[in-house]
Amino acid sequence: MVTADRSQLFLKTRADALKYKVALTRQNTMILSPFIHVSIYRDDESGYVAECREIAVITQGQTLDEVTANLSEAVALHLEDEDPQRFGLAAQPKLQDLL
Repeated sequence: MVTADRSQLFLKTRADALKYKVALTRQNTMILSPFIHVSIYRDDESGYVAECREIAVITQGQTLDEVTANLSEAVALHLEDEDPQRFGLAAQPKLQDLL
């Protein structure tokens, strides 16, 4: 069971942490990530593909500029009307490329 506080979520069991894919401190307080980690790779058929690790967002584009723009739009739409803490994210998370 997950209960909410104004600034953080508190998880009652380790299973809740695994379900939401977040880390816990010793006090069972969830650590919110300020980043959404993204992998961008070249695809032979579609140019470039970008995948987010924390949320279910995948997009593509013919150029790096296009895939980056598509990714920003897709993430914004995915998080629209959602509480980022539900995904283990801090408010207004930034995209971070994983090399």
